[in-house]
Amino acid sequence: SAAGLILIIIYFIVAAFVTVIPMNILTISLFYLILINFLGMVISRYLEVSARKDFFLEHLLFLEQEKIIGLNNQLEQKVKERTADLRYSNQLLNTKIKDLNESEETHRHFVDNAPIGMYSLNLSGEFTFINKKLEEITGYNAKDWLGKSFHPIVYPDDLEIVVERF
Repeated sequence: SAAGLILIIIYFIVAAFVTVIPMNILTISLFYLILINFLGMVISRYLEVSARKDFFLEHLLFLEQEKIIGLNNQLEQKVKERTADLRYSNQLLNTKIKDLNESEETHRHFVDNAPIGMYSLNLSGEFTFINKKLEEITGYNAKDWLGKSFHPIVYPDDLEIVVERF
């Protein structure tokens, strides 16, 4: 550094002209002074680079933390919005389920109390529902019909046509 160089020059001038120091001792002490000055500069430079590196890394860490906080806030906002949407959808579904249950109950009441026999079949032609009037008409309990094919109750000559159209 400039300050170290000035100190060395002043030391050399004072030692050479003001004091009586033999030249070999003056040379050795000047060498040590230059060496110490150089080591001081190296150590100073190392400390400065380390401090800058630490500052830079802390700054990068701060920037990344800010990014993470921003992303976290965005994510939390999306979660809140999605949760609100899901709550609304859930309320709609619960309302529809309630309406469907009421509608099914009403229709079941009409079918069960209809003045005619009613039934439903699955795609295999097996009974899945029998109303009370059909139980009265046939004299069979619904348990006797459910899961069984409709083929035995169809007139044998009509069975082929009924199966074809079913």
